[in-house]
Amino acid sequence: MKLLSQFRESFRLKAFISFTLFLLIIFSSFTIFFYYQQSKALTNTLFKNSELLIGVLAYSVRLGDLTANKDLLKENAEGIFQQKNILEVAIFNREKNLFREIKKEAVPLKSASLELQVPREVQESVEKGQALFFRENKDYFELWCPVVTGGLYASEEDLFLDQNLFKKKREISGFAKITVDKSELKQALYLLLLKSILIGVFFWGGGSLLIFLVTQKITTPLKRLTEGVAAFGSGEEV
Repeated sequence: MKLLSQFRESFRLKAFISFTLFLLIIFSSFTIFFYYQQSKALTNTLFKNSELLIGVLAYSVRLGDLTANKDLLKENAEGIFQQKNILEVAIFNREKNLFREIKKEAVPLKSASLELQVPREVQESVEKGQALFFRENKDYFELWCPVVTGGLYASEEDLFLDQNLFKKKREISGFAKITVDKSELKQALYLLLLKSILIGVFFWGGGSLLIFLVTQKITTPLKRLTEGVAAFGSGEEV
């Protein structure tokens, strides 16, 4: 009860707690917003890079012939496989059967290419006119892209720039697929979260200290004045 009474009577303590809680709300909101924006940027960067790689792979397969240019296709697949975070590269033929696959043996993948055929959900997505199919796992994600022939695209960028053209006319001669590792992304997100929390705690602690010093500087003269008035009222010598 004594502590509660002191709290009610202490303007300094009430001001300090009020402003400290206000700062806590402000910096917590900033930390959440900062983490959300940065994590979204990191995720989008990884996806966009992967989207570009699968487009290049599909375009290189389109230029070649699955049976006549095996060496060229192997070089193209290995070139994509050497890129950062790539766990698996797979090419499927017109019959939707696995034609070539390169994957990291040390990483167990429960992917459709192990079944040696394009999964039905990918085929249905392409039939609906989708140029890309995305499937995610907690440790990795897959990108599938149909290999379109017949001179439909002028460059690999057209695979993504003109969705309507893809819907109007398409001749699918196969599928390309890459599996992308998310472990580096998860580590980056963890470090980002830790960094965001530390930044928030640092500014909150600094702001709280500043508020304490300011309230102390403001309330100390008021406290002395109050004590002087009380002493004067009681007849004591001030």
